[in-house]
Amino acid sequence: MQTRESEYIITMFGDFSIEHGGSKLEKSSRRTQQVWNLLEFLIANRKGSTSSENLIEFLWPNGSSDNPANALKNLVYRLRTILSDTFRDEERQFIIYRRNSYALNSELVCSVDSELIETYWNSAERETTDREERKRLMLKITELYNGVFLPKSTREEWVTPLRSYYHRIYIQSAIKAAQMLMEDKNYQGSLQVLEKAASIDVYEERIHELLIRALAASGDHTAALEHYYFITRKIYDDLGVKVSAGLTKMYNEIAKSVNHVEADLSVIEEGLRNAAQYNGAFCCDYEVFKNIYCMQSRLIARSGQSIFLVLLTVSDSKGAVPAVAQLSCAMEKLMTAAVETLRKSDVISRFSPTQYILMLSYLNHENCQTVLKRLFERFKKYYKNPSIRVLATHCPVVPVS
Repeated sequence: MQTRESEYIITMFGDFSIEHGGSKLEKSSRRTQQVWNLLEFLIANRKGSTSSENLIEFLWPNGSSDNPANALKNLVYRLRTILSDTFRDEERQFIIYRRNSYALNSELVCSVDSELIETYWNSAERETTDREERKRLMLKITELYNGVFLPKSTREEWVTPLRSYYHRIYIQSAIKAAQMLMEDKNYQGSLQVLEKAASIDVYEERIHELLIRALAASGDHTAALEHYYFITRKIYDDLGVKVSAGLTKMYNEIAKSVNHVEADLSVIEEGLRNAAQYNGAFCCDYEVFKNIYCMQSRLIARSGQSIFLVLLTVSDSKGAVPAVAQLSCAMEKLMTAAVETLRKSDVISRFSPTQYILMLSYLNHENCQTVLKRLFERFKKYYKNPSIRVLATHCPVVPVS
């Protein structure tokens, strides 16, 4: 009878490792990538064998080896040595060669997380599977999936379709499991599933919509609204797009549900006062920015004071949009510099993926230039990449009579 101790526990999600008998083999930069490529490929295809020709084509595409047949034999020898040394088993043949094909030894008792996930998913999707069993299986999938499939092998073409396949299974399992838990009014269990899924795939709106619903259903309306603010800004800042109409509609429903009658004005004033406790410029979404603009343009029509609009645009040295990683970092540092440099009466908002719009109160043209000079100096202190430029244009706010 096989025991748990005799199994080889193979992890393919979030990282790659093999555990057996107290020993663990992990992906290491000390060994060449080809060794890991061969091992991962044989495990992923362990239900069958792969011909030498196919392995050569996979490992050395476009004839990148002078003597591929010999190179394959040497690579297999190195891999066998690593496995036998790691698991202290010189007698066992980990990799079998038969009829010009290689395969992982079928006598090895292996528990592979990717195989388990596929088995659980197929069982859960059967029409004969009852609800409780389906929920249990999908929860098992969410437990096993701890990140994308073979994350350190992103350049391998054979990995890409499998990564998409398993990720789709995980997201669907997380959504269905969370929905069933919410139907059972197990909101904490649903939140655990959804929070993990949101950390793995931060841009999957279906996960965030369910997470916000679960927070609201659990009674934590404040956290639900805060998560909506977080994900709308995250998606817009990183991708330059707005969240779906469905997510916005759900937000409006939750926002309405938290309204209540308050008879004590001092309680309302205290809540407003606490919300106003911030340092530096006021940051807000562009819709809020437009409302503030409307109010200020009416105010200065009577006061006669001046307010300036400033548009900050980030570009590379050629005036083009920077690479995603550079742009994200530059925009973050520019926001920090602006908040720290500007006054509490000033307002800043993200206008586009490469632009911020500012509203600077009670300044003239010369003072506006001075403020922008200080802002640029602070930005250069925080972000020292000479290939990134920030262009500023400004104009006065026109009073509305």
